[in-house]
Amino acid sequence: MDPKGSKGLNRQHARTSGSRQRNSSADESVVAPCTGPCSWAAILLMPALATAWTAWRKFALPIPPAPLPLTLTGLGALVVNLTCALTLTRVRHAGGSLSRAKFLSARNDVLANLAIIGAGGLTLLWPSAWPDLLVGLGIFVLNLDAAREVYITARAEQRTVDTEPA
Repeated sequence: MDPKGSKGLNRQHARTSGSRQRNSSADESVVAPCTGPCSWAAILLMPALATAWTAWRKFALPIPPAPLPLTLTGLGALVVNLTCALTLTRVRHAGGSLSRAKFLSARNDVLANLAIIGAGGLTLLWPSAWPDLLVGLGIFVLNLDAAREVYITARAEQRTVDTEPA
């Protein structure tokens, strides 16, 4: 016998079948969960989570990175990401949350690369893990803010679509 029973299946069906519908009763503040375009915000959270995990590991064992490879990697990535960011600048407001997510991702990568280059220079002068850790935490905050901005844009797009007559 199914451990959920028929009531468990009915609850699951109710959750999945009505997820895109707005509550038409007295409580109009209930909105369906964000899907589709809002997933771009979740994708932007992935680098933030990876950065937080790396920072946690560095706090546990604070070994300074090698300054020259850090700086050279930052410079190479800067060239690529700056090209992408400049290309996406023209369409950052034109395509909704998808274009915005792509632009913010490229922009954040450029800012992160500049900070990484700076951390490499500071580590060369002052052999410590702290410049790298502080840059990592800054990248974490930058990615969280970008994810928030894309989420807000995607929710606004979804509300517009949900309120349009079918």
